[in-house]
Formats: sequence, C-alpha cells, structure tokens
Amino acid sequence: MEAQAEKARDVGHPRRASPILLFLALFLIYNLTLESPLTSDCMPNMYLPLSILRHGSISLSFFPELYAAGRPYYLVPFQGGLHSIFGIGAALFAVPFYLPLAFGNSSPSFITLIYLAKLVASFYAALSAALIYAALRRITSREWALTVALLYGLATPTFCTSSQALWQHPPSQFLLSLTIYFLVRGREERRFTALSGLPLGFAVLVRSTNMVFILPLLLYVAWEKRSELPGFVLCLLPAALATGLYNHVAYGAFYRFPVMAPKYLLPVEEFNMYNESGGYWRTSLPVGFLGNLVSPSRGLFFISPVLMLVLPGAWFLYRNRKKDGRAILLTCFLLAFLAQLLLVSKKTDWTGGLSFGNRLLVDTLPFLVFLLVPFLECLPRVPGGWKKWSFYGILGFLVLISVLLQIVGIFSYDRGSWECFHQPDLPMWSLGKSQPLFYLLRFDLVTPPIIKHLKNDPVKIRYFEVVVEGNDLLLRFRLSELSFLRWYVVPPEGERIHLFKFYGLKGMNEILVTEEDLASVAGGYDSRYLWELIAGRGAMEVEASDPLTEVKNIYRLR
Repeated sequence: MEAQAEKARDVGHPRRASPILLFLALFLIYNLTLESPLTSDCMPNMYLPLSILRHGSISLSFFPELYAAGRPYYLVPFQGGLHSIFGIGAALFAVPFYLPLAFGNSSPSFITLIYLAKLVASFYAALSAALIYAALRRITSREWALTVALLYGLATPTFCTSSQALWQHPPSQFLLSLTIYFLVRGREERRFTALSGLPLGFAVLVRSTNMVFILPLLLYVAWEKRSELPGFVLCLLPAALATGLYNHVAYGAFYRFPVMAPKYLLPVEEFNMYNESGGYWRTSLPVGFLGNLVSPSRGLFFISPVLMLVLPGAWFLYRNRKKDGRAILLTCFLLAFLAQLLLVSKKTDWTGGLSFGNRLLVDTLPFLVFLLVPFLECLPRVPGGWKKWSFYGILGFLVLISVLLQIVGIFSYDRGSWECFHQPDLPMWSLGKSQPLFYLLRFDLVTPPIIKHLKNDPVKIRYFEVVVEGNDLLLRFRLSELSFLRWYVVPPEGERIHLFKFYGLKGMNEILVTEEDLASVAGGYDSRYLWELIAGRGAMEVEASDPLTEVKNIYRLR
C-alpha cells in the first residue's frame, strides 16, 4: 500500500523546465552531425516555404533547378503550376524558420536549404519527444516517463529518420504528440479533449495517411468523454476545410489527396512509370504486415528491437484493464497503431522507398511508445535475484541495439547503395543481406565540421565512373559526405579546364551531362575537343570540398 501511495504521489504535472531541457538535449544530439540523408522526397518541402514567402504561391514553378533535367516524379502539373505530390502541410510548418530568407533578391544556396531543412526536422522531432514526456508525466512516474521519452527520441526511427531530414514525418509526429498530450490532459481538464481535434486534423494536412488515426481517437472520445465529442469534431473542421481547399487548388478536387494526384494529372504513359500505376493497394496483407514488423531490412521491431516490449506491455494492459484507469486510452492508442499498420501493409510500395529501416510507420511511434509503460511499471514487481537482473539485462540489451542501429542509419546510410547493390530484387527477408547489416559493415563516420577543420580531414570519393551513352556522359560517384565538387578535364599538355561545379550528396550520385551541356561550358574550347579529352585522351580532376569548412582534396581520375 505504501508503494502504491508513493507511485500515486509521483504521477503528476511535469515541472516546466523538464520538457524544455529534454527538448534542448535531443535537439543538440540530433544536430551533432550536419549530415542529412536527403532524398528526392524531401525536395518539395525544402523549396515550398520559399515559394510561399517570396511569391505567395503553392507552386514550385519558380525553381527551374528542380525540373531543368525534366520534371521529377514529385511534381505534377495543374493549371500552369507544378505542385508537390506530398502536399503542403510540412512546408507550412517550416515557414517560420524560412522568414530570414524571405527578403533579398538572391536565392539561398542548395546547401543552405539542406541545413535549414534539417534544423526544422530536428526541431519538430525533439519537440515531439518533449510533448510525449509531458503527457507521460501525467499518467506514470517521472523515471518511466523520462525513460520512454528518451527511447522514443533515441532508440526509434524518430532519431535516424525524422530528426535528420525534412520529410513529412517530423511535423506529423509533433502534431500527433500534441494530440496525445491534449487527450491525456483531458482526463483532468475536459476542454483539452475537444482541443485535441485541432492538431489531429492538421496532421492529416501534413500527411494524408494520418486520417486513419481519427476513428480510434473518435471512439475514445465517444466512449470516455462523450460530452466533449461535438467540440472534438468541431476542432477537426478547420484542418478539414484547409485540406479540401488545398486539394482543390493544387489538384483540381477537394477529395483528391496528394498521393492520388499523379493518376489524374499525368498522361497515362507517364503515370504508368509509377509503382502505383497498377493500383495503390496491391501488396498481399500478410507480406506487408510481417514485412513492416519483422523484415530484417524494413521491420520496425528489427530496426528498433526495444519496441518489441510493447507486446508484453499490451498483455499487461489487458490483464489489468479493470483496475487501470488508463486502459481505454492506451487501447485506443494501440488501435491507432494497428490501423496505420494495416493501411501501409496494403500499399503497393510498402517498403517506403529510399530510406533506412522502416519509415512508413514513423508517424505511429507517438502512440506506440505508450504501450511500453505497462511493461516498465511491472519491472519493480519482478522477484529479486537472477530473474530481476535477467529482465533488466534484456531491456538494456534491446535499448543498446536499438540506439546503435539508429546511429548506423545516421552515419552510414547513404540514400541507396544497398538498393543499387542488390538490384533488381531487394532481399527484404534475408538477414545476411539486410540493409542494417550492409551499412554496419560499411560504417562511415562523418567528422563534425569543427574537427574536420582542425584535422584538415577532406571529403573522400569512394568510387568514380564515367559512362559514355551516345552523345551524353553519365557521371557516377560515391561520396563519404555532402560535398561541393568542381570537375576539371586535364589535356596531355596544358592547363586543366574547368567544366562544372555542383553539390554531391553522401552516397551514390548520378549526373547526366549532355553534348549541349558541354557546349555551354566550353568557353574558348571546341566541345568536340572536350569530348575527346573526357572519352580517353585526357585525365579528369575532381576537387571535393566540405561546404562549411572548405577543407578540400583533389582527386585525379582516368
């Protein structure tokens, strides 16, 4: 009885400083390295805030660098504009961070946008963890609240995915964490239950698949807080109206969500190049379900083993459902996770594209980690001796492996080497050829800028190849980190000739150089002469420099 009374006293309001300190600590950790696993999916979110602030537009037509080599898959045309197939929600939440760039005539560099986008992502990921802690402090002890919040922030894909690049996930997780905080606080102050509908609705604007969370949470409100149900529904309406308006302006119909846009706005022959051309839900449910949970390359429980503890957590919750006042709320959180799991398991592209580990279930993490609480609270009741130490040993081992896997994803993942190495069939079910093991064996630590400057540690080109394709050249190269490159051709006699400069991303890069491109940079040289030098008579030099420290190295290639 005394232990229960002590536990009851320990559950309460968090001190104001605690969530803030947690936020600052995680924000710092997320930015220890300025590397970013940038993929094409993030590009619209990086440029849309500029379009909104400088042009008052939701179109990306103002940035020809995005479509100079042809319109990419993430842009669809409608009424003279080019619109993102990922919607506008994530960009809206990035707008405040872009305000310093809203003024002036010069456009920010690509490297500026990369680092700014990572700053935005890490901010919302850390803020999400702080809100999770604040919510947990109202339903469990301080030690378990902090433990779960740290696991959420450092031992799940919140760390290796959400905090590192401006996908839709960081603002999505922030809004869903705010929804959870309002629901938990609503157990004490009823008005917060209705207010939880506001961030939940805007989470749908950020990421359309978040719509599946509405029903489980609606069931909770209807069951536990029926008097707040009208207010909850009313708070959903502003975001619903904003989503419908955006869909109408960007894609031609209020019910046409971003993922559906290519089917309706692209020519048939172009849409046929998309994976979804044969249907959006073609994956066998058992394949997608098990793949998203236990596949060695995409399984959530494989990439974050500590999350397996939600299984005994759910069991303990069920056993104590009549005594635990949190049971209905946590059960609805579990239903929210399962609803999203079933949805993404049927998706044609259930693997999540170019990403490390499981990405499509990242938005469920704010709900899922609450199921760790019933398990953790049972640990003190385990009998002493070897049984108790065995439980704590297993917990420590799972936490250690989970954190190490996130670090591998941050430092070694390079946007596609694993996929390129195993084309055309990705070994989703092979442990020996799994993505985490592939990058663990190729662990590539990125030196922080200050240390790089002190050690004069240059960027490394791991691989370089020039492929002649008719009258075009295809440059393939693999970089140790984000770099600024200057490419020269060196005649057998004479000074080297500068051709191009461009940014290269960590990992494999491909750049197509046409004959017209060579003619445009030839200067006083005949483009055919340059072509002959590149094709074999001359050598090439690539100067690779770190964008922040300007530490550089020159690689001579033949």
